[in-house]
Amino acid sequence: MRRDILFEHEVYALLGAYGQATPKHLFIPRDEWDAKSGVPGDFPGDRVVVKIVAEHVAHKQKAGGVVIVEADRLTAEVVSMFERFAAVDFGTRGVLVTEFVPYSDRLGDEVLVGMRRSREFGPVLSISKGGDDAELFAAEFVPAEIFLLPSRETRVRDRLEASPLGRLLRHRGAEARLDDLARLATLFGNIAADHPELTDFEINPFVWDREGRFLPLDGLAFRAAAGEAAKKAAPGETVAKEAQEQRTGILAFLEPRGIAVVGVSASSAGKSGNIILGNLLA
Repeated sequence: MRRDILFEHEVYALLGAYGQATPKHLFIPRDEWDAKSGVPGDFPGDRVVVKIVAEHVAHKQKAGGVVIVEADRLTAEVVSMFERFAAVDFGTRGVLVTEFVPYSDRLGDEVLVGMRRSREFGPVLSISKGGDDAELFAAEFVPAEIFLLPSRETRVRDRLEASPLGRLLRHRGAEARLDDLARLATLFGNIAADHPELTDFEINPFVWDREGRFLPLDGLAFRAAAGEAAKKAAPGETVAKEAQEQRTGILAFLEPRGIAVVGVSASSAGKSGNIILGNLLA
């Protein structure tokens, strides 16, 4: 049966296909779990993270579906996780084991990055403070920076550099992190163009670990119902092509190569045409 949601490990697989580094991870399907065999593979460090993968558990941490354990207790915790979510039908698909990534949770060190497909503007990229209080912070303090996709990396970096997040990173001597964030415009732009079925794609948070790696630590994506993404495609055209034409048109409007002003009069500097022309030449 087709799902309209992509789980965290599936989001990691998609990001990895476009060259984005992800934490080491292993998905253990519920139907294939064998406690006697334990968890295969080695993970860096002394601790690992165990997460429930379930269709009806949106906030895993609040539901008790995220646990950090010592590596030698990994198998026992996987057993316990399956047992805790067995009593109710959460749509449990399995358990995800990931490496434990040490990082700072200071303001600005966690970033929420999302792509949402808008009917009016096509795919839109948002970058804001990440973490558990990201939505409250964006609503009450500093709103997200919004970009239409596709957007040039240089344009995204310039905007971010002038933002509160950019000023904070410069103050800490971490201005190079703006390059990591700017590259997300290309990453999410390519994903949006190649996967028109995706309506929402969110990473919360992206972090920089102690070794400087830029990594996603959680992710979720949604796709349109079967057939919905393709039902408006004209004969002989793909949805991706149609979406690309739409984005190109919007970008040409926002970032024109030239502007024509018609009806400028030399008789009065106070007329609207002269004012517009003066502003353009300023």
